[in-house]
Amino acid sequence: MCRKVSANPSKRPSPPSQSPASQSDFFACAQANVPVTIPVQHPLSWWRTRPADQCKEADVRIARHFLTRSAIIGEPHWFLGAAGDAAITIGVALRAQRRKGNTLVTVDLAMTAVLCCALEGDVTAALLMASMLKLRTDIDPRCKILSDSWLIYKAATLPPQPRRRALLRSRSRPSQERSRKAPP
Repeated sequence: MCRKVSANPSKRPSPPSQSPASQSDFFACAQANVPVTIPVQHPLSWWRTRPADQCKEADVRIARHFLTRSAIIGEPHWFLGAAGDAAITIGVALRAQRRKGNTLVTVDLAMTAVLCCALEGDVTAALLMASMLKLRTDIDPRCKILSDSWLIYKAATLPPQPRRRALLRSRSRPSQERSRKAPP
């Protein structure tokens, strides 16, 4: 015979509990040293965990999304670097690496911007990636292999992004020209 299930959720039978049988079992599970694997890395760590040939155009878009919603204190032109200006990005990355008491987050932000520029075809950015990864080999031995991958990377696979700094300059020129032509 079929048992009728009530439409009211409070009157339905509850499923069996999946919790540990006792408190001691719970503490044993909680104290066990179980390795945790994270299948998806955060975009700000891609520069120090992925070889150059494993990055795709979609990865650049994802990383730029994170970069445009971030800021580095003391870097007034960071928004241009985050948008794709390679010269500003490289300058910010070099200053971030040299700063005393610098956090890894600042270096990760700056180097992720350099990663995007390198993937878009900037050779200087690719060389900076190789250099910074080579400096990290004492901390993380994998960085030597990653550094070598940036030295042999051919960046012609991704189309270059439009330079936003040039767009900003072209917008500001008419006002400067008008001020020069104004009578004294």
